[in-house]
Amino acid sequence: ILVWAECLENKGRFTSTVEGALYDIMKQKSWVNPKHYYEHNYQGWVELATALNCIHMAQAGYLLDDKLKPSTRTDLLQAFYSRAFNPLMGTFSGKNKDHWWLTGTSNWNAACLDGVTCAALTIIPDKMERAIYATIAERYIRNFVAGFLNDGYCTEGLSYYNFGMMHYIALREKLWQDTQGKLDLFKEEPEKIYKIACFPPNMEIINGIYPAIADCKTGSLPSKGIMHYLSKSMGLKLEADNYRFEGITHNLGDCIINVFPSGADVNIRKDASYQRDPLRSYFPDGGLLVVRSKPEAEIQMGAALKGGNNNEHHNHNDIGSYTLVLGKERMIEDPGLIPYDSRTFGPERYTAFKTLASYGHPVPLISGKDQRDGKEAQAKVSQADFKSNKDIFSFDFSSAYPVSSLTKLTREFVFERKKSPVLSVKDVFAFRSPDLFETAITTRAQWQRTGAN
Repeated sequence: ILVWAECLENKGRFTSTVEGALYDIMKQKSWVNPKHYYEHNYQGWVELATALNCIHMAQAGYLLDDKLKPSTRTDLLQAFYSRAFNPLMGTFSGKNKDHWWLTGTSNWNAACLDGVTCAALTIIPDKMERAIYATIAERYIRNFVAGFLNDGYCTEGLSYYNFGMMHYIALREKLWQDTQGKLDLFKEEPEKIYKIACFPPNMEIINGIYPAIADCKTGSLPSKGIMHYLSKSMGLKLEADNYRFEGITHNLGDCIINVFPSGADVNIRKDASYQRDPLRSYFPDGGLLVVRSKPEAEIQMGAALKGGNNNEHHNHNDIGSYTLVLGKERMIEDPGLIPYDSRTFGPERYTAFKTLASYGHPVPLISGKDQRDGKEAQAKVSQADFKSNKDIFSFDFSSAYPVSSLTKLTREFVFERKKSPVLSVKDVFAFRSPDLFETAITTRAQWQRTGAN
């Protein structure tokens, strides 16, 4: 905010405060989040906090430039080398093995590459040295794209889609600008990028409501800034095209992308072919079906029906989960994100937090046991029959339950587009010997018992 104020006013009123803030960060013992630092890397390692510090501070240094003291600019560059640039290059020279996210396929890949690359391209004086960082980014950002399934599905959920894509777009834009359009990440896999861009509008259930799958906060929406950029780039012609940006100051790069000419003005696809099916969106690779009532129906209802597997990014053990929306109310819903603590991504992830385990989802509890995590737990789709008046989606998910007596477990979703739409959920199960079978409905809505059963 202070950097923008100085750029707009140009009177020097805020420069000393900005310099003080920069030194406050430079004097910190570590830029690494406590969970991730060890004795050998706490002073220098590119991870999420380091990457965000780098990009914000580099943008501030670039925009204010000679308004800052020469000593401040020198100290700033030195801080980048010691905290980020040298540690990253140490991985390529074999001095450390810290930067696993280079070959990772989650949001970390895009966020860390964006932060260190954009900082390097913004603040390093030598052109050939900057080119090395551009080369690293061009090569390793492909892993982030590989993390999306071929149908465009993001297993991390909408919240992390926003986070990862924000950084992917910022990196694409920086490389595009600095090479005068010669290096364009969107042109490497244009068809997959197109499907990834269509993921958020296809995930909408009805009336602007989206499922809170994986570590996604209930009520999350697609980022308007991201969709504005993707829609322009891909010729989607979404409502986000008409969005206007006012007063966004949390990230200088995002603001610059959205208010000045950018790579989004170069339309990658000219056909403007996107048109969402009003009745359903199906992600066969992700195992997710979104169904909707007919637009003319008196009662508007929709649901997100999830198969998939329990080895997804930011995974919840949620095979068979569903979200049911009536009008604008979530009648049945995925509980979504919990506040993170030291156990969230450790061995206690599914035992310390009921809502991350299958116990917290509208799925069976069999012989008192939750679903297991891992790629072996998967929904094997047996029917995906879609018609204008009825959709049937069923799968076998017995592999999700570590119960030796279980011989059969299927779930069938039937969505009927009547005047008053109906969603039916039917489980068929069998045991070798008598055992316990329970199932649940998860809701934050007000409810009451209407009878004994």
